[in-house]
Amino acid sequence: MDTPTHRNSMMPDPNPMLDSITDYCCIDLTTCGERSVRREAGLTSLEWLLIVAAVAGLAAVSVVIINNVIADTGERVRSGDPRQKAADLSVTSLAERWEKETPSSQQEADDINRRYRNRCLQLGVIYSDISLTAEAYEGTYTGGHGWGPLGKHKPSCHIY
Repeated sequence: MDTPTHRNSMMPDPNPMLDSITDYCCIDLTTCGERSVRREAGLTSLEWLLIVAAVAGLAAVSVVIINNVIADTGERVRSGDPRQKAADLSVTSLAERWEKETPSSQQEADDINRRYRNRCLQLGVIYSDISLTAEAYEGTYTGGHGWGPLGKHKPSCHIY
């Protein structure tokens, strides 16, 4: 028999290519006939693309999360720096001692202000490795009562 026949009948097949197309596109294996084989060759290009995109997205999110955790940890460590705490204590101690001085004359007030201002600025130099700057605010002598009235012009030392 030279003429191909349709697989479900003994009649000649009007289009011999129909069998190969049907075999390729067959979804239901019970009606496709014995020649059809389900294609399980692997993932298609689109499926691979989606998998790669998902993995790349997961990697990007992981990098962002890790960077945020590292930055937060760095800030916490920096704020708990022992040098910073030592500088704060030094400045506070100096400012308290400076404020407790009670000059009895303008000359003595100027000497006290000069001495403590220099000590304050030295703290800025001592702790410059942690990027601190010191500022000294000289007290105002008010006569026999020490520094300014109601604390408005008291001497102080600040770091920032």
